[in-house]
Amino acid sequence: MSWRGYVKDDARLRESHWHWDWLDGCFGPTRISPMDVDFVVERRGFFLIIETKPPGYVFKPNDGQLGCLRSMSARWNAAVVILWGERDLPTQAAHLVPGRQLQPQRVDRDRIRSLVSQWFEAVEADLFHQWKMSLWRSGLGL
Repeated sequence: MSWRGYVKDDARLRESHWHWDWLDGCFGPTRISPMDVDFVVERRGFFLIIETKPPGYVFKPNDGQLGCLRSMSARWNAAVVILWGERDLPTQAAHLVPGRQLQPQRVDRDRIRSLVSQWFEAVEADLFHQWKMSLWRSGLGL
């Protein structure tokens, strides 16, 4: 079975989920704990990272996952988007911009498909940095 099969088979995905509590104490007296990322693709050294949250989810101040995602977004070769909505039905999205508050915008699946296609086209045309800067200037740029 391919990895896609695992992702589409909920029971198998749960069975393959690792529990990292056996690493407790490895990070000294901190509250560091592992996180997952819901979607990552790489093309030609550039990354598109998408994290999903249920409708109405609000990140807490100093949220470790949000901090990690912000750090990823600040990298020259990565774009990070957060989607809110029910499973497979995004209703809001925000592109992470270093130093700015999240600014969710109303979206639907077509807008997200367009965003992902724009990312791919920009990477293929060696225009990723221009595309990313346009997102930073205009939110999701859609």
